Amino acid sequence: MGLGGGFTSASGNAGRLYQGGFPTLDFQLVYWFDFHFAFSLGIQNSKHSYDVQPDGLTSVNLFRFIPQIRYYFDTHDLSAPLAFVGPHLLAGAGIYKRTDNIGSGTGATTTGGTIQEEQAVGFNAGLGFELTLKPKKTFLDLNAAAHFVSFNDQFDTKFATSGIADKTGTWYSFGMMLLFTW
Repeated sequence: MGLGGGFTSASGNAGRLYQGGFPTLDFQLVYWFDFHFAFSLGIQNSKHSYDVQPDGLTSVNLFRFIPQIRYYFDTHDLSAPLAFVGPHLLAGAGIYKRTDNIGSGTGATTTGGTIQEEQAVGFNAGLGFELTLKPKKTFLDLNAAAHFVSFNDQFDTKFATSGIADKTGTWYSFGMMLLFTW
């Protein structure tokens, strides 16, 4: 079981539009098949915002349910520092849900706005390092992943007058997690 946090951002026009992404909260259940393969079920959530016309100040929630396969490299014949960091690749697919509270404002003057929800299936791939804190019990997992997801409104041109042609882009997450095993 793992609990962690990190940062989520985007590239392309999505990166120009969406700000924030810290903290990204992460919860994962990991099952190791053997020393090389593991399966994880992860839930990640990050808060973003933008203040671009015609929507104005908008708060955004990006939620992900991500099953992943992890492949751990065989490092037992390598030097101790490489064996200690447990390098691995990760890949998966999942459900991505973005909720925009359009025109939400901030502070005590918040009256709420229009809620727009988009849900899509996406894919992710990345790499990580698993540092042993207490052998066979506690690990520190550092990871980075690219998320390839196409929401239905990614080609929306409503921000073109502000210089943002659409909402296309790749999402990136960087995280740190404490893994507890038993």
